[in-house]
Amino acid sequence: MLHDLALVDELTHPVRSQLLHRLRHPHSAAELADALAVPVTRLYHHLNRLEEIGLIAVVATRRSGAKTERRYQATARSVRVDRDAIAGKPPVAVGQALGVLFDVAKAELRHEVETGAIDPETLQHSGGLALVELSLSPERRNQFVERMQSLVKELLTEQSDDDPNAIRYRVLVAGFPLSR
Repeated sequence: MLHDLALVDELTHPVRSQLLHRLRHPHSAAELADALAVPVTRLYHHLNRLEEIGLIAVVATRRSGAKTERRYQATARSVRVDRDAIAGKPPVAVGQALGVLFDVAKAELRHEVETGAIDPETLQHSGGLALVELSLSPERRNQFVERMQSLVKELLTEQSDDDPNAIRYRVLVAGFPLSR
């Protein structure tokens, strides 16, 4: 849960978002630098910042000669913006911060399609893509929101990291009323 709206930009930084993605499992800075083709000295700045804001943690250390190697791992699988982080903020600032989350999802989807990792012709069968406008009564809207939240919570608790056949999914959930 992000309690500061400014942290949205921090975690969606291109290098930091890649680090968070790779740190589902523990890695050292050297391993991450090799995987991302980024100098390890530049990576420490991002690792330290992610650790400072509580999105990653050191889960193991190992002595290697005169050096101590630290292994990092992400502390959360999902990010939500706390209601209090939005309260009292200018609407433009809130809109920009929330738009960043959409931008990250859009960039990742675009990358997966452009690199051939996702076949656009089978996207509806392997994932899903829709922009839908619904007209719901207040009661149905409340039911819809509760069902979305329940489904996301259920799937988050049923992670299958140990399953070698598990397929990772990026899910962006957004439901909001439209002005007429």
